[in-house]
Amino acid sequence: MGCFYTTMPPTSLSSEDSPAPPSTHPPADRRKLGKVKQALVLLGLIITLAGIGGSFMVSGRSVSAAAAASPRHIPVTALVQDVPQYLPAGYDSQEQFEEWNGYTCGPATITAILHAYGAKTRIGIIFDLLYYQQFGIMDIDQQGLHGPDGFVPLLRKYYSSWYAVSFNGKSTGYLSYDHLQRIVQAGYPVAADFWDDGSFWPDLSEGHWMTVVGFTATNVIVRDSSTFHLDYQLSIDLFKRIYTGIAAPILPVGVPLP
Repeated sequence: MGCFYTTMPPTSLSSEDSPAPPSTHPPADRRKLGKVKQALVLLGLIITLAGIGGSFMVSGRSVSAAAAASPRHIPVTALVQDVPQYLPAGYDSQEQFEEWNGYTCGPATITAILHAYGAKTRIGIIFDLLYYQQFGIMDIDQQGLHGPDGFVPLLRKYYSSWYAVSFNGKSTGYLSYDHLQRIVQAGYPVAADFWDDGSFWPDLSEGHWMTVVGFTATNVIVRDSSTFHLDYQLSIDLFKRIYTGIAAPILPVGVPLP
């Protein structure tokens, strides 16, 4: 799948169209964009991010206000839907899709969560914000998502009605299964990292990000951007085998982490 967290886990416990930024590592036959065109394309992306539909931050606040007026008994986890990374829809261009779709489980996961909160965004936009130096995060490359730390500035700078808490497996530790369950059962989605050695199904030896949205007596419910379609297929035992403890709960600003 090629969508992986670059550090192996220590135990067996990733109607708004912006201009398409040029590929940074294209095949030889695609190297046709000059520096001037590249600058114009990135300028267009910046204008789009800042201006279409107001701004993300303004849009986020209006969505948050609307959410406050809506029935409180509907948890955000119930609104999260799959955002397929394997379909061109939502990418900036066919070229971006062809080059990057194997590495965008992280952007797809965050897109799905933001959609549930009411934000208007796409895989392509989230990828651009995580990838291009101009946006000050640089948390993804052709090795996949670097980890959950990049989600923190992503939301703070561009989707400021919500915030991420990074459990990166290093300086900020791991999110335990019990704590994960407590957050999700309170109604808040969690972007979580998964990995296994490839010796059993599903082969996640390159790592994978999904959204945890619920629990039953026997299974953990996720939203999966990949062709594995793991949404309802993870028993609690299998989940615990592939969940790395690296994760990022996403919550509205002002709501404390459960």
